Amino acid sequence: RIAGRHTESLPSAQQLQLPARLGCPGGPTDAQLDWLVSGEKSGASGSGGAGGSECDSIYVFDGVDFAGSAARRRAEDTKALTALVAATEARTQLAGGGGDAGRGRRFGPHRTGEEAAAERAKQEADRAVAEAAKRERAKQRKEQRWRKAGYTSLSLPDPTSLAGAASASGGSAVAAAASSPDEAADDSDATDGEEAPLRFAVGDAMRGGGGGGERIVLVFADASGRWPGKGFFRSVSALSGKPQAAYEAAHENGDLSLGDAHLVECGSGLAVCLLVVLKRDKRAPHGTPPDLCAASLDAALARLAPVAARRGASLHSPRLPSGGGGGAWYSVERLLRKHAAVQTTVYYFKR
Repeated sequence: RIAGRHTESLPSAQQLQLPARLGCPGGPTDAQLDWLVSGEKSGASGSGGAGGSECDSIYVFDGVDFAGSAARRRAEDTKALTALVAATEARTQLAGGGGDAGRGRRFGPHRTGEEAAAERAKQEADRAVAEAAKRERAKQRKEQRWRKAGYTSLSLPDPTSLAGAASASGGSAVAAAASSPDEAADDSDATDGEEAPLRFAVGDAMRGGGGGGERIVLVFADASGRWPGKGFFRSVSALSGKPQAAYEAAHENGDLSLGDAHLVECGSGLAVCLLVVLKRDKRAPHGTPPDLCAASLDAALARLAPVAARRGASLHSPRLPSGGGGGAWYSVERLLRKHAAVQTTVYYFKR
């Protein structure tokens, strides 16, 4: 008794219903069971002989040999594959292709090299048009947001985007300033006929003179929106608070990007050009000065050059220290000589 219930008794020999071939419908005898066990042993020992070779084949099951049907199926598969390859090659030849077996059902018929190149060129042109439309929509959304905020961008336009206007208006002024014989022969620092001369002085670039006309002071900044309170930035803020206000407003409205040049009018013939050319490494420790991006400086000076030439203004730039974003200063000088077609003065701060 288990858990208060009677367990069922095990089945008897009569209930097992052994095969009728044993001749024991009422249950086998001991002699019949001995014969059955001895017969299995003899069959197992005889399977390893010569007579059991047929049972060793993997294609034999229950005495039936399937080797013939397997070979027949392999032959049929090979024939079907050959016919499929032949039909594909025939379709390729009819389509005027040749070469490989075609492009398949998904890509259509095979194309020649000229057709593929034309399609790639068309795809690139469509992609360029889509990118230009995307940029134009983003620009329109940004200008709409600026109008709602009452913000006016002071960023100078890219001369490459003003192909016709830049060549018509600013191009003649730049060429005239660059070909002026007085300025080219007046400075002994000029090393190349295609480069503008640089002047070097000691003092503060914000209070520097020379040129006898409008002065544009260059301020090298980053896109963080944080106006430093020391160094040359303090000198700029001491003379006018407009550059700092314009810089912070540009950051609030998402108008600060590497390569930008924001021209801020300060009055009395003085303007400050904020060159967004410094790049900070977010992984660097706190207090690490930013690095100067030469490509961004090249783009920013390209925006400023035609404006300075059209106004006939002189440029005044502080000499960046080697550890404070100056990097390789000789590259900055080369870019100044490349773009500035007007009188340019570099100031060394007197300690």
